[in-house]
Amino acid sequence: MRPRDAVLAAAFLARFAQLGLFSVEVLILLDRGVATERVGVVLTAAAVGSGVAQLLLARFGHRLAAVRTARIGLLLQAAGCAAFGVVGAWWSFAVADLLVMAGSAAVTTGLRTLVADTASDRTDHADRTNRTDRGENAFGALTAAQMAGAFAGPLCTGAVVSVGTAAAAWPATAATLGAALVLARAAHGPTVARVGKTLAGRPPLGVPSGVAGRVWPYAVLLFGVTGLYGGYAVAWSVYLRGLGAPDAVVAWSAAAIALPSLLLSPRVGRLLPHVPRTALLHGAVLLIGGCALLYPHLGAVAPAVALSLVEGALLAVALPLVSAQVALRAGRLGTPRAFGVLGLADALGSGLGTAVAGVLIAAGGTPYVFRFCGLLCLVCAAVALAAPRPSLSPAASPSPEASPVAIERRPSSSIENGR
Repeated sequence: MRPRDAVLAAAFLARFAQLGLFSVEVLILLDRGVATERVGVVLTAAAVGSGVAQLLLARFGHRLAAVRTARIGLLLQAAGCAAFGVVGAWWSFAVADLLVMAGSAAVTTGLRTLVADTASDRTDHADRTNRTDRGENAFGALTAAQMAGAFAGPLCTGAVVSVGTAAAAWPATAATLGAALVLARAAHGPTVARVGKTLAGRPPLGVPSGVAGRVWPYAVLLFGVTGLYGGYAVAWSVYLRGLGAPDAVVAWSAAAIALPSLLLSPRVGRLLPHVPRTALLHGAVLLIGGCALLYPHLGAVAPAVALSLVEGALLAVALPLVSAQVALRAGRLGTPRAFGVLGLADALGSGLGTAVAGVLIAAGGTPYVFRFCGLLCLVCAAVALAAPRPSLSPAASPSPEASPVAIERRPSSSIENGR
């Protein structure tokens, strides 16, 4: 197996485990007697775990090998998944959730850094347009692998929940351990071994300053999107059960949002080559927020799942573009720190969404959750849109060897559209 394929396989298995378990997590909690008002508290613990992990990665990630970061994360995620099959008290579920999401945060940051460094390593002497193209293609492939896991995981879970919702813990644990084994093999490949080296031996000044300032508008966008889906994590199962959906359909519905991303993410750059990236990214996030506001007005399972397919298509556009733009602006030495900042926004958004969703369900039901999530996403998109355009890292600017004429002749080479 080629190193690149091993990284994508690890991404698939890690997300298969995480989303397979999370597709029925609320049902597990309810079936184990966890009160509805405590469901949000349990899921907030997941965001806390992710937030702590991302704070550490944002501060110290540049000193740690990307492969090692991902492998540590996979072991933490496996421990958390296994705990869901044996624990019973609400607080023990919170601990298990914290482990799963802390591990997932480390896995995501490690794999993003590997992909970003691999793409950059292959374009050291290319102009910025080619670097951006490769970045979008690389992150599109990574997003597609993750969404394939997000699609297959809930499908597998829906097939096993007939024996009890807690049974979802075991395929999730097995898949996570499988991802750790695959990544262990990848670590011996020449490409991954080269770009995954620790940066501990480099002086602190080797990490570009001002990384957070260059990527914060994208972190705000991701905060809004993950805040929205943090709220969905609490409300979605309750919402579909209220519409009359059986447990298997609840699990399988989680796959619906992944299907468009699975099909579209690797092709975003090719399907929309001349659309300005900033407009495309902000437009997708604005539409995601608008979709959330429609759910309270739907009265059947089929249109709700259909709307989630639309959201999945919008995510297929937004997620690869966010990662590609962050990698472009951070520069090679700044990617661990930049993705740590991005992951921190992810964790904070998820934490806010889950915490507020639990309170809103107890106070007024799922319609309040969808309205809050939609407005949060719209506000974050507006803030990011009004922000000054972030500058490129010096490491991401065109190399002296690149032909200025060749860069000028490309109509899509401006910073505005990321090409």
